[in-house]
Amino acid sequence: MALAVRTAWEPIKSMIRTSGNEELQRTCRILAVLICPAPEDHTAVRDGALIPLAKEAISEISRERLEQVFPADWVSRLRKSLGDE
Repeated sequence: MALAVRTAWEPIKSMIRTSGNEELQRTCRILAVLICPAPEDHTAVRDGALIPLAKEAISEISRERLEQVFPADWVSRLRKSLGDE
C-alpha cells in the first residue's frame, strides 16, 4: 500500500498545480477505491468515492465487472444508490 501511495503522490502534487479541484477529487476517489482492502465494508469509501465515481460515468460493462469482483448484496446496494433498480 505504501508503494501505491508513493507512486500516486507525485502525479497528485502536479495535478494540484495544473488542474482544478474536480480532477483532483476524482483522482483521490480512484485512489481510495484502489487502496481500500474492502470497499464494500467501508461506508466512507463506498459513499465518498465509489458511488460518486459510478454516478459520474460508468458503463454497463463496468457495472457487470463490479458484479464479478464484489459481493452480490454490495453490488445490489450500489445499483440502488445509482437508481438502476
